[in-house]
Amino acid sequence: MLVSTSALADPSADRAAIREALPGLQIDAIEPAPIAGFYEVVVGSHVVYVSADGRYMLQGDLIDLKTRLSLTEPRRREAQRAAIEAVGEDKMIIFKPEKVKHKVTVFTDIDCGYCRKLHGEMDQYLDAGIEEDAASAFGAMAATTSVAPDRSRGLNTSTSPPPARLPECLPPTASTMA
Repeated sequence: MLVSTSALADPSADRAAIREALPGLQIDAIEPAPIAGFYEVVVGSHVVYVSADGRYMLQGDLIDLKTRLSLTEPRRREAQRAAIEAVGEDKMIIFKPEKVKHKVTVFTDIDCGYCRKLHGEMDQYLDAGIEEDAASAFGAMAATTSVAPDRSRGLNTSTSPPPARLPECLPPTASTMA
């Protein structure tokens, strides 16, 4: 594997140049990349590659063509796990079956049609042994969902479609009928 910095390079100067090139970002890690002259930069769950001088940035997966494996994916997964763990179960809404076979963490938007569909089918997932940890509830009703006495019920209720209200329809001849 290639080392990203030469023997003459100053890693602390490189890191400073990268931070200067990416102002306003909360950079979680800057580590040597397997490409000479580049560093792997982690921001939240995003992984990018930035040149030591901070001038160039590569965004996307770095693939080792000999092994045909992504060198980015393991680091991205590690960053994603850390982000989910940072949320903490006390801030999640957990739907837990009697016997857990699988566990998924979902970032839920109660105004999202797909999220509404997911929560409308929650009993089927629980019957299949799938635990859902809802890491957040975005959208208009998120605040009331997060403080509900039963948060999982509150989330399911807020993702359920409202009952249809049909307008009162009177036939055009209604005024002539007695």
